[in-house]
Formats: sequence, structure tokens, C-alpha cells
Amino acid sequence: MIQKKYFTTPIYYVNDVPHIGHAYCTLATDTLARYWRNKIGPDNVKFLTGTDENSQKTVDAAAKHGKEIYAYLDEMAENWKTTWEQCGLQFDDFIRTTEGRHHDKVAEMFQRIYDKGDIYKGSYKGLYCTGCETFYKESELVDGNCPDHKKPPMELEEENYFFRLSKYEKPLLEYYQKNPEFLVPESRKNEILSFIQSGLEDISVSRETAEFGISLPMDEKHKVYVWFDALINYLSALPDGENNEFWKDADVTHIVGKDITRFHCVIWPAMLMSAGIKLPDQVFGHGYFTVDGTKMSKSLGNVVNPLDLSKKFGNDALRSGLLSSFTFGSDGDFSVERFHDFYDSRLAGGIGNLFNRVIVLINKFLDGNKPEIQRPRNYTGRSGSAEEFVDFQLHEGLFVNLESYQLYSAYNHLFELVDKANELMNETEVWKLVKEDEEKAKIVFGELLAYLEVIMLISCTLLPETAGKMQQMLGDEKKAGKAQILFPQVDRTVVEEKETPRSTVKFTVNPKLIEQGYQVKAALITIPKISKKQSKPFRAHATEVLGNLDIDAALNAEIIQVANKSYADAEVDGKHPAVHLLEILKKSGKLPNINNVVDAYNLASVDYQISFGVHDIEKIDGDVKLDFTTGSEDYTPLGSKEKVKVNKDEYAFMDGSQILCRMDCKQCEKTKITMQTKHILIYAQGNSAVDALYLENGLDEAIENLVEYCGGGHVERVI
Repeated sequence: MIQKKYFTTPIYYVNDVPHIGHAYCTLATDTLARYWRNKIGPDNVKFLTGTDENSQKTVDAAAKHGKEIYAYLDEMAENWKTTWEQCGLQFDDFIRTTEGRHHDKVAEMFQRIYDKGDIYKGSYKGLYCTGCETFYKESELVDGNCPDHKKPPMELEEENYFFRLSKYEKPLLEYYQKNPEFLVPESRKNEILSFIQSGLEDISVSRETAEFGISLPMDEKHKVYVWFDALINYLSALPDGENNEFWKDADVTHIVGKDITRFHCVIWPAMLMSAGIKLPDQVFGHGYFTVDGTKMSKSLGNVVNPLDLSKKFGNDALRSGLLSSFTFGSDGDFSVERFHDFYDSRLAGGIGNLFNRVIVLINKFLDGNKPEIQRPRNYTGRSGSAEEFVDFQLHEGLFVNLESYQLYSAYNHLFELVDKANELMNETEVWKLVKEDEEKAKIVFGELLAYLEVIMLISCTLLPETAGKMQQMLGDEKKAGKAQILFPQVDRTVVEEKETPRSTVKFTVNPKLIEQGYQVKAALITIPKISKKQSKPFRAHATEVLGNLDIDAALNAEIIQVANKSYADAEVDGKHPAVHLLEILKKSGKLPNINNVVDAYNLASVDYQISFGVHDIEKIDGDVKLDFTTGSEDYTPLGSKEKVKVNKDEYAFMDGSQILCRMDCKQCEKTKITMQTKHILIYAQGNSAVDALYLENGLDEAIENLVEYCGGGHVERVI
């Protein structure tokens, strides 16, 4: 019986549009599915992708866009599905977790595990990251922060239903021992084994406070925890679930990012063990994806839409440019500039140029008559016929590499064949040889055709849209087809320049202030519109942040005590900005509603107890520095038209003509932001009580708020 293959990607959150990180995983899975379809037949391979919609992130995103939740979900799911189709992916099914088939399977499986005695009701108190929508052990945090979102998780206590994950600690370890290839690559497996060996705790699998999701079959007041719900999609997409041939009889492979291997390799197999269902055969955890060395982030403005690359360069360029950038399984980096270089050298100037030259020469000098293919003379592998050469190249370059997930190596093999063919052309100068000795030239053309044949066959998997054009160019057994341009040249000229914030503002800090512990982190950001009205999603976000804030502890934070001492030393009256805000919060239960920009960074100020300076860039004179005052500086406080005297040896933020912010609490009038402000300088200030990472995390929170809830973008880090 022919073995069946079932490949899945993660299902993606629909709170935003797809980026190239999502495309990387999905294109890799599509490429593996294409290979196996070619090998064992399309009816024996199933490829599943889809969207994860039962999330608080989805509720917030719909509210942010002012849309009814189901209308928003339909729109976003169609966006994801259409994006993958336009990028040339051939998935067999697209699952949505709001579909009836998914709800039914989740309820059935939840009930089954409950009846087994592996789900019980209890109270839980733990550290919960809203970004990941998961609980963390304190030992898993990095400097007290979520390892992915770089923010402290909130302490959450709820009455929930729990899954007895601890019961499956030993069975999981035994399963890994008997199935050493269950999780690859090896580095991922070692991380997961270490996590299991450290001791598994029971996990919460319901939320009583969730606004949206699948109700528990035994308690409708609770919704199924999003991760417990999401994992079941791999079964709910199959008619009859685990009894379907693509689960029961197939090799089941989940392709996921390394950040979610714990869910797929600890929680998911334990759920299946509890329900008495066969486990997947393998999970492949690929690495993180950065852009120009930086993690993709809307606040940094470095998120790349795969459709933009697809429309400009073509689907095969998108596929090969991403998958050949670095080893599948390792962390890697992407650059648009390097991508363009790759397109010019490897695709247009490499494969495209090779096919065009060979077919043009055969049509020109041999009237299109194809000579018999020959084993290339510059091939250093084992001996044999031309057919054996092609078979061997397919086996070693495609079969072996893709069956071990070595996508990077498979593409390298393809490009090496192109290099070898071009080397043969240049060494023989066949375009000259054909004029002197046609018979000898026919032998060379036969060798070149062997290269083109194997390149075309490999491209059926690695460059599927181009492979069809290659076949047309190769023609039939006797005649070559017409030459085509496989990869047109793409102009690098920027046609339209978008408005960006001023990028010439330099920010310096007096070294003596650094020695005394003063620190600053700054950025430039564009805000399209400043509004006095807070959005509903921001109010909900602020309520969540403030609900987890210990106001008394924040008021007594060391960073505030150090700041207060610096005011006294400089003989300056005033309160640290966070103190002022915290006292208002303690008295009224809420922060002032000033405008969406001020409210966004005020929230970060109380959350981190740091101060922020925010200025209209267009009103700044030259560059900015944090320095000691001489006492002669020009300074007009915010809300006043009268200049005031500044003491000598205060510290202040200054431009070329005035003080922008005296100490860290008294901003100037001239550079204040107004409803007309577009480009903003924002900086976070700290002292010896905190380190640079803490300060940067605080600035990141303010920027994320400005991007997410104020429409900000074009972020440029200054210092």
C-alpha cells in the first residue's frame, strides 16, 4: 500500500495580515507537499493550513477596526486564504476555528478527555502573557519578562478547568525515547525534553472571562482556552477526525515555528494520549525570522508583506528567495536588498539566462533540432549514461534533501547545476564551436540539455510556476521550443517615496551623566492623526494593564526614589511624572484622558515608572542632547508664555536654542505636540535604579501603544 502524507502549518491569528514570516513556514510546507505529490501521487498527500479565530486578540482587532466580530473574521480569513492562493500555494483544505466542524470536534474531544478524568475544575494563579496567550513559569522568564514579547507577564487568578498534564510527564518521556525522530531538529528536541524533565504542571484549559470562543460542553459559562482549541484543528479538518485515512494511515507532519513547539510537542501529544488517539509522526520546528537583523515589528516598520514581493518578482522568486536564505530549522535573516541581489544573480542572471542562451543557440544553429542528451563531461560524479546522470542528480539533490527537510540544500543543489552548465558553456565556447565543428557542438548541446532536463525536473518542486515554462522551452524529444524570458529584470528604482519622519535628528548624552546612571532611549515616529477620543480597544488594553498594577509598590519604586533625590540635589521643585499619574490613578481609579498620543505613553509611564519626553520634530532646532545646564539656557515651561530661570548643573534635554525638557518632568511650550503634529520625537528616561533593557522595554511599550492604538508608523530608533 502507498504511504500517505499529511502536512500541516500552524493556524494563524487573524488580528493582522500575513507577513513573510508566515509565508516562510507556509511555503516550506507547500514545497514539501509538492515533492510528495510528485512522488506518490496527489491523492495520497494532504496539505492543511488555516486561521485561528477564537482569541481575545481577534476581539480587540475587530473593535479597533470598528467592525462586528464575524464580519471582521470573514474578511480577514478571506484575506489570508487569498494571499496564499496569490502566492502560488496549493493547500488541500483551509480550516477556520469558527467553523461548525471545528466546534463540534473540540466539544467532542473536550468531553472525551473530561470523561477520562483528565479535566477537572479548580482555581489557578499564575503569570500570563497576553501576547502569547499562555502561562509561564517564573523560571521561563528572561529578566522577569516574557521571552518573546520582552514584557513582564501579568499575575492572573481565575477559576478554570484544568488538564492533568502532569499525569503525562512519564508517558511523554517514554514516547520520546521510543520515537527519537518525533521532534526535529535535534536542538528543538533537547529543549522540549529539558522542559518535560523539569516537571510538568496541570494547565488551565478554559477561560471564564473570555468574550469569544467555544463554550465547554459541560459548562457554558467557560470558553475553551485558545491553545487547547487551536491544536484540535488538525483533526477537525478531517472528516471522521482520527478515523480518517489521513490521520489513521498517513505519516502526519506538523511544520511549526520554534516558539510554539512546546504546545505541539508537550500539550498536544498529552491531549491525544488522554483521548486515546494516535500521535502525529513528526513535528518540525523551524527557526525565527528577522528582517535586516531585527525581529519583525509593526512599531519598527519592518514588516514585509509577501504579496508585495510576489507581485514585483513573481511567486517562484518569493518561494526560492525565502527558502534558500538559510538552513531550514535554524534562525535566519532576510533583507530586501539581498533578495533583489539573489533575484538578479541566481534567477534572472542564472537560471533564466542559461535556459535562454541554450535554446536560442539550438534554434539558431541547429534549426531547433535537439541532439541526443549526453552525460556532461564536467560532471565529476559516478559514471553512467545521461539518464543515470539525471536520475542521480534528482535523487541526491532533491529526494535526499527534501525527505530530510533540507530545503536550503535542495536549492543550493539546483544553483550548483546551473553554475556547472554555465561553466560548460564558457569552457567550450559552444557558440563558436558550432560554426567550426557542428558534430562536436551537438555533443556539447546534448550535455547542456542534460543539465536543463534535471534543472526542469527539480524545478517542478522548487520553482513550480517556472518549471512549466522550462518544459515549453525544452519542447519535445526532437525539437526545442521557443526561447522565453523566465525571470524578467526588475527595476530597483523607487517609484514612489512615502512621507517619513525626519531622520537627521541626532541624540547625544553627556558621558558624565551616563556615569551618574542617567540613561535615555529615543525614537522618531509618525502619527497620522492625533485624536482626543480614546478608542475602545485602547480603553480595554489600559484597563487590563492598570488592573494588574500595584499602585503603592509603583509609588515606592527605586527609580522614583532616585529621581526625587535628583530633584532635591538640583533644588528643583516638582514630581516625577509617573508619581503624578499614579496619584491621580489612586485617587480616581483612572488616568487622565488627554489625547490618544499622551494617553498611550502615560500608560507606559505608570506601568514602568519611567518618564517620557515627547516633542514635535518640526519645532526642534537642530540636534538634541541630554546635558548639564549652565544656568543661562532659554526655557519656557509647557502652558506658559513666560521664560523662567534655570539653575546651573541641572540636567536637561536641549536642542540648539532652548531646553526641551527640564530635568525629566517639565517640558517646554514651543515643541509640544498639537492636533496638527505628524512627526514625533519620543524618549524614555531612566536613572541608576534601572538598566538599559528595562528602559528600552518601557519605550517599546509606549511605541507599541502608539502604533497599535494611534495608527503610528515609520519608527526610527535614535538612541
